[in-house]
Amino acid sequence: MDGIKRAFAGSSFFINEVVAQSDGRAVFASPSPGKIQQLDISASKKWLCQPHVFLCADGGVTLTAALTKNLGAGLFGGAGFILQSIEGEGRAFIHAAGACIPHQLAAGETLRVETGSLAAFEESVTYDIELVGGLKSMLFSGEGIWFASLRGPGMVYIQSLALPRLAHALAPYLPTVRTSTE
Repeated sequence: MDGIKRAFAGSSFFINEVVAQSDGRAVFASPSPGKIQQLDISASKKWLCQPHVFLCADGGVTLTAALTKNLGAGLFGGAGFILQSIEGEGRAFIHAAGACIPHQLAAGETLRVETGSLAAFEESVTYDIELVGGLKSMLFSGEGIWFASLRGPGMVYIQSLALPRLAHALAPYLPTVRTSTE
């Protein structure tokens, strides 16, 4: 059942378990250019993250699907209705594309970011979406139509390079297959 929940949240159905037989070290690499960030997970500190951000965790940490609590955030928030919930006891590691920018929100403080730039946030943070602004901003800013709106208290991690933007930037440099229509 846990595998189905993970797959529903955008992660793998299976999780590899690495167990040290003697003194040793396991190293995990990120899937694209970016920063690996450690999250401390406890009964009082659960995290939510965008799908495909979770990298690995200690054995006492579980990864499941979490539904967004707001219809608008689910429809327009960039990740859909499904987020990944990281809970339990131990350490978890996430991968933020590009730079990983931490921001501690005070109670009632609001932070607005591009929806694709949100990597992870503590469960205590309220997540919603809002319009970028006027019609001119929506059409010409290049930021899209929606912002993710986060209200504290809690820690938020922002990624500077959303993977769809990286793919779009690299697309002109990738080889193409030409077909003949003779």
